Amino acid sequence: MIVLSEGQSWGWMSAPVLILFGIVIIMWGAFLAIELHIQYPLFNLRLFLYLKYSIGLGITLCYCIAYFSITLLLCIYLQGALHLKIMDASLLMISLSVPQLIMGPLGGKLADHFGATRMMVTGLIFLILGMFALGHLGSQLNKLFVVIPLVVMSVSNGIAWPSIAKTVLSSVPQEQAGSASGMFYTLYNLGRALSQTLAILVIEISVPPAIVTKSIVGMADFANLQVNEDLIRSIDFGFYFFIIFFAVAFLLGLFLFYQHQKEIVPRFSSKN
Repeated sequence: MIVLSEGQSWGWMSAPVLILFGIVIIMWGAFLAIELHIQYPLFNLRLFLYLKYSIGLGITLCYCIAYFSITLLLCIYLQGALHLKIMDASLLMISLSVPQLIMGPLGGKLADHFGATRMMVTGLIFLILGMFALGHLGSQLNKLFVVIPLVVMSVSNGIAWPSIAKTVLSSVPQEQAGSASGMFYTLYNLGRALSQTLAILVIEISVPPAIVTKSIVGMADFANLQVNEDLIRSIDFGFYFFIIFFAVAFLLGLFLFYQHQKEIVPRFSSKN
């Protein structure tokens, strides 16, 4: 995380970055070697032998990287680029939270009734559309262009996320459920952390890191209008960039859906 956060300002080929990359590779290698040779591993790598579980974790990671970028990108847009007060920005962004209070429990029931993979794919379609809509933000605030996509994405998250959790955690034997759950939430938190770091990196492609830092805390004062326009364009690009992760999650979910359909057909035929 330090490398990803500071690489832009330090230089990707600088000595500190290369040294830290080397340390990360060594530590990950040691961790994996230890986990494979102990009786009760913290991270049970043998669970990756279950294809459905492995794909489900891939969906979880991509989903979290994409979804948790929304709040940071919008905060920078509303407070950094448009200079809205914290309360005004918060009232707009609450549209991403309130619908989930209703859709959370309802999403679980929909997964049980229509099938988890079907609801996962459906929710991801609308999440992609909502993220695409957010990529058209301009220098003038249009509240509807912010609120409507956020409501759509909030409802879609309420549909997709319970289905993802059910798909992943039901794909391993019951006696492995504890380890599977721990790995699932580890990937969940890793996705959240990567999301914030990648969002900043994407913006820093066209905006100086010092400006981005001030924008995050709402302290940017743009004497140069070109810098402000560059910031808004980079935020729009950020939303398009994170569509890639939703799209990967969608394709993986589609694969699980078709695999599930193949499993259902033989069962139905044998009953008849």
